[in-house]
Amino acid sequence: MHKSNILVVDDESLNIQIVSEILKETYNIKVAFDGQKALNIVEKIDIDLILLDINMPKMDGYEVAKKLKENPKTSHIPFIFITAKHDQESINKGFKIGAEDYIFKPFNKEELILKASKYLR
Repeated sequence: MHKSNILVVDDESLNIQIVSEILKETYNIKVAFDGQKALNIVEKIDIDLILLDINMPKMDGYEVAKKLKENPKTSHIPFIFITAKHDQESINKGFKIGAEDYIFKPFNKEELILKASKYLR
């Protein structure tokens, strides 16, 4: 059976490790520690879902999301922000850019699994 490819983008290696550990049984996990690496990966590999941190140096998650949406090759890829930003302004900004959903840190393992499977159906 084909395993979907999930790209986890976060500048904190511990966050990537936790998310990868939870999802690796069911999905192929690709990782990027910054926005530019994430954009390079989606150019080379067919990614089915992106789990994207907002607070990252150089290029934040919003900028990565905008670039994904502007590129015809990647505009179809659903993404979920995984973030500590809980304020309504940040949430609205993410949805306006095209986020499918949010998962707030610290996140619930079951919520992560359910939301990932929801957008990979």
